[in-house]
Amino acid sequence: MSPRLSSTSLTVVLATLLVLALLAPLGATAGAAPPPEDVCGACEAHFETAVEDAGGPSVTVGESRLDVHLAENGSAKFVAQNTLQPADAAWVANNTDAVAHALATTDAGLDESKHALSVRLVGDTAVVEYVDDSFGYQTIAGVVVADAFTRTQTGWEVNTGRFVVHAPGTYVVASHDRGDTTVGWDDSVDAEPVAFAPTHGPVSAAATRFALVAETGPAFLRGAAFVLVPFVVVLSLLFRGVDTAVEVTPSVDARTAGGAAVAAGGAVALALVATGAVSLYFMLPGAVLLFTAVTAVAVGAAALREPPTTLSLGLAAVGVPLSVGVVAAFVGALAYPGVFGWTVGRALSAGCLAAQVGVFAVLGATRNRDGGRRWRRFTAAVAPVVGVVALLGPTVVLLAWVPLLAVLAPLAYLLGASVGRSGLRSV
Repeated sequence: MSPRLSSTSLTVVLATLLVLALLAPLGATAGAAPPPEDVCGACEAHFETAVEDAGGPSVTVGESRLDVHLAENGSAKFVAQNTLQPADAAWVANNTDAVAHALATTDAGLDESKHALSVRLVGDTAVVEYVDDSFGYQTIAGVVVADAFTRTQTGWEVNTGRFVVHAPGTYVVASHDRGDTTVGWDDSVDAEPVAFAPTHGPVSAAATRFALVAETGPAFLRGAAFVLVPFVVVLSLLFRGVDTAVEVTPSVDARTAGGAAVAAGGAVALALVATGAVSLYFMLPGAVLLFTAVTAVAVGAAALREPPTTLSLGLAAVGVPLSVGVVAAFVGALAYPGVFGWTVGRALSAGCLAAQVGVFAVLGATRNRDGGRRWRRFTAAVAPVVGVVALLGPTVVLLAWVPLLAVLAPLAYLLGASVGRSGLRSV
């Protein structure tokens, strides 16, 4: 029989792993995840490089600005301004066609489908103009949605002094309550669409919300069905198979199984920390493994108590990963406020997936107590995945999660069954 760990020792181990799980990414490099992309492919460094590629001197942009003038049909006219030294401006003025050709070959920024690109000089300022036909689209009630911001999940870096999007004609920014006709940024832009309404007021605001739901809802549901249907089918097979795993596996007492879970979870968590596999962007592969390892430690610690309660087991198996996800989301949002939407979504989703493993531990511990309520048990197993779809939208990452869940779910279920045999107390 394994030696019994004191409550103090278990608390120290669990607290240490939680701190490491949340703070270790601080030492990881940003290269662990794609960085935000530049909003302007004709500003500052991009413009300087284009001048050199055109055979010009090494120039330095003093000030820059990007204005996007959106039309009702969703097309947009980009106007980038770069202030130069007089001598540099004179060279560019005499070689505008060459500079324009060099800029046209760049694919940086929101202007992926730019055309009609031209360069002209206004004093010492090089003005670059071009058109993007796919910056946005018009939907019901005349609402114009600028969805160019959703082209990258990590958001956009404002590589210019100021980035401003101008509403079409007499339109207003739908997300503001002041009737503003422009929306601007000087730091970073989240990967979220921006909507413009024909008029300002509650009716127009409601039309905007309805338009967004109507435009994105069908695609969302189709994508969700594409991901969830095969996942639920596989999960139902796994749900039936875990009981068989218990029957054909030698019985292990709760303290031995709990000690193994603490050791394995701790080892995996330390390995992930040591290798820097997780960054504060909380990309799902590393974050899910780390949160699952922390959950294993929590459940193992609960199993080492004699006898554990349903409440303590549920808090360890489901409450811990969800709580870690919430704290991670908060930390990630503070670290990268410009792209907090996706970072928060990934952190919370990682907590949901780790909680799904924990759910199987609870199901294993209560396998002989639920009678005919199998549909409730299956719903509990599916719920975390529905949460991930709600947070991140339809994502094929769930299909990649299936093989790992097929390994982790039976192990969690066996751990829970060991706890159940030891005399799980109801609360």
